Amino acid sequence: MALRGGVSGPWGTCPVLMLNVEGTRFCNEGAISRLGSVSKRQLAGLACYVTDANWSETVAKAPLDHGAPNFGMDDFYDVLKADMDAVEIGNPEGSTVTGANLAERKMMKGTVFAANTLEELADLLGYEGEAKQNFLDSIAHYNELCHSTEGDTDYGKDKEFMIPIEKAPFYGGAGNLSHGGNPSMVTLSGLVTDAEQNVLNTQWEKIGNLYAAGNCLGGRYGLGYSTPMAGNSVGMAMTHGWLTGHTC
Repeated sequence: MALRGGVSGPWGTCPVLMLNVEGTRFCNEGAISRLGSVSKRQLAGLACYVTDANWSETVAKAPLDHGAPNFGMDDFYDVLKADMDAVEIGNPEGSTVTGANLAERKMMKGTVFAANTLEELADLLGYEGEAKQNFLDSIAHYNELCHSTEGDTDYGKDKEFMIPIEKAPFYGGAGNLSHGGNPSMVTLSGLVTDAEQNVLNTQWEKIGNLYAAGNCLGGRYGLGYSTPMAGNSVGMAMTHGWLTGHTC
């Protein structure tokens, strides 16, 4: 099991929109303890978070969790707002913003980019060609989900976290997803698959017509401190088998 994952701003883990190297959304950003597992199933490389002028509304909804901003630093939000207000729009180098680091309350730093349009923000973050178009389309679709009565029908993110990205200036930060990690508590082995249960080789490429489900599947637990429950193994086998059947 491993904690944390994905890409987030200097405010730490909070339910802000994340996109992978292909410019597409890949997870429920509010399920913070699952981000490590789902991130390792993505193509390695560029990833980003995106928000807008209403960034503070999302940050304020962050849970009390490892790496989240709500760890008791009395002046954190005041310092964060001052730094965000000073982010230079259009600066290709980005601007430095103060962040908080876990329970130690140490003041850290992060780089935030700002732009007046999402097209310009994509350029600053490093997206090009098809990935840039996916970036724009993914945000447009995300906004549709935010405004829909059904909410996040893609990944099940809580509706209170579904805050549209519509008001300039737009903010983002770049990071990298990798296939490495620092597991803690328990290390679980098994075949690694993508989101459609295709088994991946050591180069993270699909092995044709080979699928994995249930107990032979690695990375089953994204949750730290998860408690075994009745039907756990059978439930996973049935769910993964169902997904594999639809993939085939």
